[in-house]
Amino acid sequence: RPSVDIATMIFMLSAVHPDRMPVVLRHVRDALRPGGRVLFRDYGECDMAHVRFIAKRGRKLDKNFYARGDGTRSYFFSTEHVAALFKKAGFDVEYAAYDTRDLKNRKRRIVMTRVWVDLVAQRPKP
Repeated sequence: RPSVDIATMIFMLSAVHPDRMPVVLRHVRDALRPGGRVLFRDYGECDMAHVRFIAKRGRKLDKNFYARGDGTRSYFFSTEHVAALFKKAGFDVEYAAYDTRDLKNRKRRIVMTRVWVDLVAQRPKP
């Protein structure tokens, strides 16, 4: 039974196996009241962690899906892919964009490029 107006999904869908992502999104949709929104942020393609995984052997589980050293998983999204997942789950996508930032480590004198995907989606009103 729908009971919430807003759901946040902050760096959580990337830990779910890609085959299970549609199921997770349907559960979120079913928890939202009509007109309710999802605020989503997760790892984007070409994030510094993604680039590091590409260089490591034995970590790739599937396309854009990798195992970390501690056994947790990470998926790296494109805006198009995450928008398609939400649409297929029955959402109207209002906004999907990359948030890219260069973070400077002054001590090590390196710049780390972080890439995240932000999305806002709404459960349609009847």
